[in-house]
Amino acid sequence: MFLGDLHLHLVHLVKRMAWKGKYVGWYGLFEEELGELVPSLSEREVVENVSAEDVLTVPLRGTGKENDVPLPSLQLRLRDQRLSLAIVYGSKKSVEHLENIFRETHRDEHERLFNLLGRLPTVYETKLYSGSSDGSEMELRRRYLSSRLDSGLLRRILDEADELRKGGRRIVNNQSVYVKPRSPEIYLASINTPLSQESFRQALREMRPLIESMSSIKTRREVIRERLTRPKKMRNVYSEFVEALNQAKAEGLISAERRRELDRRWRLEEEERDELLREIRALLNSHGQ
Repeated sequence: MFLGDLHLHLVHLVKRMAWKGKYVGWYGLFEEELGELVPSLSEREVVENVSAEDVLTVPLRGTGKENDVPLPSLQLRLRDQRLSLAIVYGSKKSVEHLENIFRETHRDEHERLFNLLGRLPTVYETKLYSGSSDGSEMELRRRYLSSRLDSGLLRRILDEADELRKGGRRIVNNQSVYVKPRSPEIYLASINTPLSQESFRQALREMRPLIESMSSIKTRREVIRERLTRPKKMRNVYSEFVEALNQAKAEGLISAERRRELDRRWRLEEEERDELLREIRALLNSHGQ
């Protein structure tokens, strides 16, 4: 009886591995098109990343120094004649990491994100799904063309995802009701294409700049580290500026009054510091020629 049960278990395991194995060849295309942005996985590891719902989840790797960045994942679903591919923020930590795009420290990344989204073909969609803890089918809550997504719409998606995750009391039809916490998933960019290698490769090429941009978002730890080191850098630059001022005064290129004026402008007008430093350097260089 025991051997019979074991045999049935092995047969079931082989069948399960067989239908999941269809993703192995497609994962090779991930590696060819995205390179170091995805890990190198064995056939067994690829199969292990295929869910019971027939979806392959591909982890992404960061391009920065941090090894524990909570990046989104790529999700691939293969059907008879179609395939779907999406950049998905599913975990709480990954969504919080995406929210860093709205911080003052990420102005360049913020601008680049929406520039890249705006260049995507109109077949790409940005979606917000809501799932329950029992693993039932996901409910579509929001859908936008990715190329039309702006800062306000993304902020709206993130806020709603936060509300879904927390649950709690809500006003529904003028009544206070308790809403269970949900498991939101944000599909930042998703596409449905014909089931062909060329269509798949094209989608990966179109998504790659966006994936690289997402990978460049700093963690909160990195932001804090920059804030801690910035005052030291500014002091170093100020020391260089003061040294240049003193040298210019010693060589008779500026008066004591002019030196005090330049020093005052440095301390009060932060946006002009680079120009002031260039000005005093140019003065010293011209005198030395």
